[in-house]
Amino acid sequence: MGQVAYQHANSTYLGLLGAPDVLPGPVVRAITSNAGKAGSGIGIGGSGFGEGTAVDFGTVPCQDPFVSDDGQAITVEAPPGVGVVAVRVTTHLGTSPAVPFGQFAYDGPDPVMITSIAPTSGRKGDSVTIVGVNFNSDAQVYFGDNPSPSVQVKRTGQPSEIVAAAPAPTTGAGKPRTIDVTVLSNGYSSPTGPVAEFTYKEL
Repeated sequence: MGQVAYQHANSTYLGLLGAPDVLPGPVVRAITSNAGKAGSGIGIGGSGFGEGTAVDFGTVPCQDPFVSDDGQAITVEAPPGVGVVAVRVTTHLGTSPAVPFGQFAYDGPDPVMITSIAPTSGRKGDSVTIVGVNFNSDAQVYFGDNPSPSVQVKRTGQPSEIVAAAPAPTTGAGKPRTIDVTVLSNGYSSPTGPVAEFTYKEL
């Protein structure tokens, strides 16, 4: 299967033809402000931006995005919207994936985001350090659907840090050993993703 994938990959064909590889699609790495109102000026940092670029806040498109000459920045005004939305960029090469630092909260505090957890595997009762942004003293931590029995907020603001004890996992047929860790704070829950996954070891 590996040989088949290699032989039929676009890069293989293009190499045989002496043509350049297909350029990567757009990627959003961060935005200059994660909260504000409709009409707020927002800068978007990333790569793969170019002519014909479209920007969406959730499902709402922005008007007249301005793309820098190097294709690594876009300036837009936030369109009308509510809640927390993902800022995504579309070009002829595709649409950027949603990323934690590309979230925008309308009329509210900055959204809560996890950037890393350590360790990424363990057992019930193990201490897990969670690093992110915008954790407040009211933070609650969930391992899947199960709340942590012990949450210590070590640092608030940006960056933020929490040490939480892993609760007992939900076991049974079809229950995964790898679950999402989320932080609930400021009325927002952090998005899920690979950087916030925890795997329970065998008991």
